[in-house]
Amino acid sequence: MQISITIEGQEGLTWPLWKRFVTEIENLGYAGLFRSDHFPVDKAALELVVSLAYLALLPLADAEANRLLASVPEERRRKCW
Repeated sequence: MQISITIEGQEGLTWPLWKRFVTEIENLGYAGLFRSDHFPVDKAALELVVSLAYLALLPLADAEANRLLASVPEERRRKCW
């Protein structure tokens, strides 16, 4: 059985908390990390796409994930910028 974690970004998620969650979830070996796309205006929250873009900048620790990414031809990889 694999277990993933969902973070509700509209519940006061800040950059320090997001970075800590990402690190801890990776270190604890969870299968995945999901984010909700709700964005309130009355309390702290991180916009979904920006928080996921942060993940894209991190090095992949999982050898399987590295292998899967390496198997995608360069011309098929999505360019972020």
